[in-house]
Amino acid sequence: MLRQKLMTLSFVAALALVAQASFATVLIFETQAGFFPNNSLLPQAYGDNVAAEIDGNGYKYGTAHGFTPNVEVAYGTGSSPVDGVAVFWLNDFGDLDGVLEAESEPRGLQITLTANQGYNVVLHGFDMAGWSQADYTINAVRVRDGNDQILFEQSNASILGAGPSHSDFDFAPALVAPVIKIEWDSSNLGNSSDNIGIDNIAFGEALIPEPATLSLLGIAGLAALRRR
Repeated sequence: MLRQKLMTLSFVAALALVAQASFATVLIFETQAGFFPNNSLLPQAYGDNVAAEIDGNGYKYGTAHGFTPNVEVAYGTGSSPVDGVAVFWLNDFGDLDGVLEAESEPRGLQITLTANQGYNVVLHGFDMAGWSQADYTINAVRVRDGNDQILFEQSNASILGAGPSHSDFDFAPALVAPVIKIEWDSSNLGNSSDNIGIDNIAFGEALIPEPATLSLLGIAGLAALRRR
């Protein structure tokens, strides 16, 4: 009986290490003084190593369960063909206030979240909407990992805006990888490809379990199965 209790405690401890609080930062594209200037380039430092609701640059974030000091964010700087220039736009993207949209690129935008060594990015979701409060169908919305493996893909994606409204992309379970790339392809809209915006990107971080922890999980799990 004592051995069983010890194994149970070990299993719980191992699970606690693996599923540490999945801290979530929400990119709301605001500053302490209010929104960024309309039709301005988003600073690349926004979203990097977030450790407080308002960081040293005066950038403001939403929070769900904590912060992400071990994750950096890049906007439109990857190697994908959907690498438009990230521009902040204040209004008329559905019911969202303050979004990112892609300029100088006929397809869309890529947003890359990169965790420090030993950590994973945990993507919970994001919102998208159409300008000027209009609905669109675009070629695709995708999420890839650092090896460009597709973690999520929705072809012929419906992006709401009329009403006004917006489209929710919520992931349960969350998408997890050391590098996560969010991108969309709106090339089918031609010169209106920049009428798609993104907001409220919710992501967290989690320690990658050490091999010893995984072994402990395996042993404890087997013990639990045997007791059944």
